[in-house]
Amino acid sequence: MAAEGLNNSGTFSSIDGEHASSDFEDPFTEEQEILWDRLIYTTTEGDEESFIKILDENTDQANENIDQIIEVIKAPDEEGRTFLHAVSERGWEDAVTRLLELSADPNQADKEGRSPLYNALETEQHHIVDLLLINGADIEKVRAKTESDMERSTRIAHLLHERLQHRASTSSALESGSPSRSMR
Repeated sequence: MAAEGLNNSGTFSSIDGEHASSDFEDPFTEEQEILWDRLIYTTTEGDEESFIKILDENTDQANENIDQIIEVIKAPDEEGRTFLHAVSERGWEDAVTRLLELSADPNQADKEGRSPLYNALETEQHHIVDLLLINGADIEKVRAKTESDMERSTRIAHLLHERLQHRASTSSALESGSPSRSMR
């Protein structure tokens, strides 16, 4: 039975029952495969609450197996995407926080060179951009191999400029005591 795997559009592609990275040193144990499948299912269904619940259940009951759990959350699919890529572009702040607490790498690039920060910028998940930057995401690693250096730099600069303007307007509104009109 085929499991679903993360792909670069935030949806999932079919993977034949296991993580897709051929670079992964050891095959998943049966417990790791079950965890992988459950996390993929909740992400596919758009269920952040269940995603976090599964992480919490597995880390609470199996602290001696935490390394195996971390291997699962760091393992990329066949396109090089991790769970952090998927939840970052969806704007799942609690899930991003939990994955970062479990040592997910905010700078891990997929096969196209996109990091979770790149995905969050692309989908305008400003709160996730902030969270990733605070937790070590490297702005220099925000890129995609398919863009020229100049196009990429211009686009990233524009996105970050928008983010900084939003942050400044929110701070000004809070300092003046008036509510922000922004819905971001």
